[in-house]
Amino acid sequence: MLKPALIFLAALTIGLGLGTGLAAQMRAGAPDALPANAPDYYDAISTMPISLPAGDGRRPVVLFPVLRGVGIDDALGVRAQRRAGSRKAPIVETAPTSGPARSGLQEGAVRGAPILHAKPLAGPQIAIVIDDVGFELAAADRAMALPGKVTLAILPAAPHAQTIARSAQARRQEVIVHLPMEPLGSDNPGPMAIRGGQSQAEITRRVVWSFARVPGAIGVNNHMGSKLTQDNAAMARLMPLLAARAKFFLDSRTANGSVAATAARAAEMPALTRDVFLDNVRTLPQVFARLLETENRALEQGYAIAIGHPHRQTLAALRAWMPYASRRGFRFVTLSGLIEVRDLGVASLAP
Repeated sequence: MLKPALIFLAALTIGLGLGTGLAAQMRAGAPDALPANAPDYYDAISTMPISLPAGDGRRPVVLFPVLRGVGIDDALGVRAQRRAGSRKAPIVETAPTSGPARSGLQEGAVRGAPILHAKPLAGPQIAIVIDDVGFELAAADRAMALPGKVTLAILPAAPHAQTIARSAQARRQEVIVHLPMEPLGSDNPGPMAIRGGQSQAEITRRVVWSFARVPGAIGVNNHMGSKLTQDNAAMARLMPLLAARAKFFLDSRTANGSVAATAARAAEMPALTRDVFLDNVRTLPQVFARLLETENRALEQGYAIAIGHPHRQTLAALRAWMPYASRRGFRFVTLSGLIEVRDLGVASLAP
């Protein structure tokens, strides 16, 4: 009798130890930012099997219950990594599970997860713009490989600007110039930025140089520019130069008082304005929340324009979300496609 009792106690002790370890692992939150030395994080998140409820049109569904917290298999996987000496972040960043539930959450929903309308949609259009492209070839490749149309906004002074622009042309990806403009405060917009105190000749020289650095660009948007885009005189001098080289202007809306879109239309150039920034907070739950905001804006006005950056979190979220959004009726378009399909010309965009 003694031997079976000892075996039982040993098994119980091992089981409790494993259970406690797994529970602690499952409670552990993922870090807010991806470590630079985690090259497999993007692929792990963005290639996760997605099984999302289609809904029945009567009740809301939770956006991405696939981010439902670290499950047993995930915990075991992380445990195995740590036993092997790895210190890489878990492959799942969980939605918040503490604090008050958001209004509108249905019973049994994942607390803190965003809510989407479940009814299939017919035609709201979403244009995704990836800003600050040009510093990493791999990040640009990931952006171009997203499962839906996107527009790449390439910084002219970035080291790989020309290479990426030519690659995008070969892959029939839409490219625009991400033109550096003068910001408020001491932030540095980078080389060859347009500033209000420059002469017309100097502004012209910088515009010409910028477009030469991004071959095939058909449009332009502002990088920073919270000061310049509020300067009526500067915008009146700049926009005719851009209108001679670009089919449209996207106001990134880095300042609430921006007059850039109005100045573009005055120069007879179609102009669009950004609706949502996707990754001001660079975590997966926050990017997914901004994607929900993008969907809601598209539902309200028929289309939405969202700007993100080639961060691993942003690209991973987009790669996982875009097929799901497409199945639910949202259509991904380029900026030029948005103008053409919706006839968003100078007249229709006038304030």
